[in-house]
Amino acid sequence: MKHWPKLNALKLYDCKSITSEGIRIIAETRPEIRELQLGATSIDDTAIPHLLKLKGLVGLEFSRTMVTQIGLEQLGGLRSLTSLQLSGGSMTAPMDFTNFR
Repeated sequence: MKHWPKLNALKLYDCKSITSEGIRIIAETRPEIRELQLGATSIDDTAIPHLLKLKGLVGLEFSRTMVTQIGLEQLGGLRSLTSLQLSGGSMTAPMDFTNFR
């Protein structure tokens, strides 16, 4: 990604080869990323600590992933987040959004 120094959004929808390890690499190499579309990827709750390093992240999409309520509740640490899109996935119980205040 060093070839695109102004890149600030990644749309990786349906890229099954994207795992939590891939999110770690993105967080380390492009901490200025502002938008991530990760729907239908292979990420799970282990990606969340890496996402929390993206302090300027404003938009995040997680449809059809293995991220659970536990992982999503940790996203309250992303104070810059203004857009969160969710659908499908492994959320099976009502989610507590109090961490997002």
